[in-house]
Amino acid sequence: MPTPSAPVQPSTITKSPVKTSEEPQNTVTPKIENTNTQDNTLQSQGTIKATPETGTETGNATRKQDYYKSMTELYNDTTEGIDWKKDTRNVGKPVLIVAPHGGNLEQGTSELTKLVANNGDFDYFSFEAIRPSNNTQLHVTSTNYDDATLHDMIQDRTATISIHGAQGEEQLVYLGGYQSSLRDAIQSQLELKGFVVKIPPEYLGGLGNNNFINKVEESTGVQLELTTALRKAFFKNEDTSTASRKKIENWTTTMYDFAEALNAAIKQVYPENQG
Repeated sequence: MPTPSAPVQPSTITKSPVKTSEEPQNTVTPKIENTNTQDNTLQSQGTIKATPETGTETGNATRKQDYYKSMTELYNDTTEGIDWKKDTRNVGKPVLIVAPHGGNLEQGTSELTKLVANNGDFDYFSFEAIRPSNNTQLHVTSTNYDDATLHDMIQDRTATISIHGAQGEEQLVYLGGYQSSLRDAIQSQLELKGFVVKIPPEYLGGLGNNNFINKVEESTGVQLELTTALRKAFFKNEDTSTASRKKIENWTTTMYDFAEALNAAIKQVYPENQG
């Protein structure tokens, strides 16, 4: 299938929109990243800004700062098994799928990460907030994400795909990271499945040098930001509670379609790295 060379554009094919109110307890305001270094290709296509066309819900692109300045600080002040847990598979596969804010933090990202990884036999890293409340305190932005396990896992990868959650009452995915054949293929495959793909506002663009997806030279990094509405559509009755998410029978075709699109894109770009 031809890979589009044009920048990400809103799809003309949409799934039925889900209108929902945000859940302040477990929903994270979109993250701000240091993006001092912009991709030349993206610059030539026009600077990405938080405009109404991007569909961002945050307006002036500001948010409350993270409670913890790094994952090291978070780990020193919290308890594994009570506040959070990590789930990983690391057997040296060329593609790594990451949910840095999973579990009860950005609901649906852990489930999607593991589904894509299991379908493609890829490695994965999933940080999962497990508190009954106040999980937003466990959010550390990707440019400060100094998790030693993840640092080791991203080495020598062909590609790292990070899956995040952002606010939004429309079913959208913001597709970020430096321009690459993988990013273009993901756009194409998602749109074929009927998902709306948009250019991210700058602070969601995944272009920061300190973002973990960009820390390994000659490795492709892609960042996906899925709105609350889209992630709620992954579960029956839009129920993103812990109990609901644990039951595979509550996963909808929307979740499976999204995962299939990502797997198809990876296979298209890296056919030799399957299995």
